[in-house]
Amino acid sequence: MDSAVQGVRKMSRHDSNSQVQAEVALIATGLDLQAQAMSLLLAKMRALSELLPGTTPHPPRADTEIEADFDNMPV
Repeated sequence: MDSAVQGVRKMSRHDSNSQVQAEVALIATGLDLQAQAMSLLLAKMRALSELLPGTTPHPPRADTEIEADFDNMPV
């Protein structure tokens, strides 16, 4: 048999579990860093939206106001 295959077969269950736990911790750390980066990006986007013109939401208009915009067409 190949020496690499024999080495894998000799690996104890404890070694395998510790490797899995290390990988899980690494993935969790990566996800935490991504969440921090996304919250920072969201804060920057909100700050920029306050500075840019025309990004403030308009209050909802009544149906009569909307209809008045279309009633100016000649008959």
